[in-house]
Amino acid sequence: MDDPKITVRTEGGRTTVAIDAVTSLPLPDRSNQTGFGERAAKIAWRTHQGRIDALEVSVRDESGHADDRTWRRAELESAFGPRLAGLDAGREPPRVLDAGDGPFGDKEAAGLGDGRAILEDLLRRTSREVLRADVVTHDGGRDECTKGLTGKPTGEFRQSLTLEPSLAGDTHQIVVLQQIASYWARQGLDVDISGFYSGNEDRIKATVHGVGQVSAGPRDPSDRRGTSRLLELWGMTDCLEP
Repeated sequence: MDDPKITVRTEGGRTTVAIDAVTSLPLPDRSNQTGFGERAAKIAWRTHQGRIDALEVSVRDESGHADDRTWRRAELESAFGPRLAGLDAGREPPRVLDAGDGPFGDKEAAGLGDGRAILEDLLRRTSREVLRADVVTHDGGRDECTKGLTGKPTGEFRQSLTLEPSLAGDTHQIVVLQQIASYWARQGLDVDISGFYSGNEDRIKATVHGVGQVSAGPRDPSDRRGTSRLLELWGMTDCLEP
């Protein structure tokens, strides 16, 4: 999709944002039509700095086919969650939450088993303290690390693990992911929340230095609207000795 044209007009105290975009893929394909229109609406809702009371999205392909839709503010909130803090006032939200002075800011894994245990501790705390859910950890197996063009084994391994807690009530997914991001920052991690702005699935990421990486997002990666009630808390160790 090419860079869209965005116009803003205010009438009677209501602000309407209009987006005109062109795609090279055929809009008669319903999956393209729905996907492009929703993605454009989500990106505007999550990134436009200023009030949005209504959003007009017009997507055209190179053959002249068009898909037009007008979203009311309540429809946008229902589909993509409440607006990120500061956007209505014209301020740009942060893309990274800076680490606080938390217990996971100075961890150093002594080996693969220790690294896995540290990540599991963080993810299980997250599930219990943010989501109020105590769920089972699923190991994803371990992969041997290699180096160079020859792929020579290093003798070190990576270990992945996953937790799949459910969301309670009808709280939108992005609200919970923001809570997780704030929690991880308090635990001593720099949290990348740029996934909120891509128009795809909502996913946050963080690095536990000297240990591995963690992320949180919908269990279904195609869940652009955040309707799934099942989250995925994922971790992968660095290459560590067994």
